[in-house]
Amino acid sequence: PLVDEASLKKQRRDVEKKMTVHMQQVSATLEQVATKCRDVYQLIVSQPDATWRTFACISFATKAIKQEELIFLNNKAAFPIATVLVKVSTQFPELMDATLGLLHRELLVAVPMTFVHDSAVLSAGQFYRLMGYKETDGPNGTKVFETADAYSKRVEGLMLLYG
Repeated sequence: PLVDEASLKKQRRDVEKKMTVHMQQVSATLEQVATKCRDVYQLIVSQPDATWRTFACISFATKAIKQEELIFLNNKAAFPIATVLVKVSTQFPELMDATLGLLHRELLVAVPMTFVHDSAVLSAGQFYRLMGYKETDGPNGTKVFETADAYSKRVEGLMLLYG
């Protein structure tokens, strides 16, 4: 109901915008990490009920997972983001649950499993989807999968955040 209800769209956008700002402002200084921990904590606490708190946690977790490219380009960016996630999740365990769930959705190495590429059972497209490759719009309006290099970079960024 919270996500589907049109009358709550402005409130949802407000929470998402604030979480985006907090995520963008996380830096490697201890002072900034402590400030962002307080800010994110205060934003979650200020929500009117448990449903809104869960929404705020999922919103922040989503913003953290989307930092995969930044983390790949600058490995040191993973540590302050992870620190904020861990510190805030000590007060709101659902934040870590959401983060791990979103991480698993993005890449399968969060929970070890393998898929054998047997062309008799799986098409190449099905195999790539199972492995977590992203599909993008290619030329001529067709869908293409990201390259193995792009996939590896994305996995590396997410694993640095996870580790």
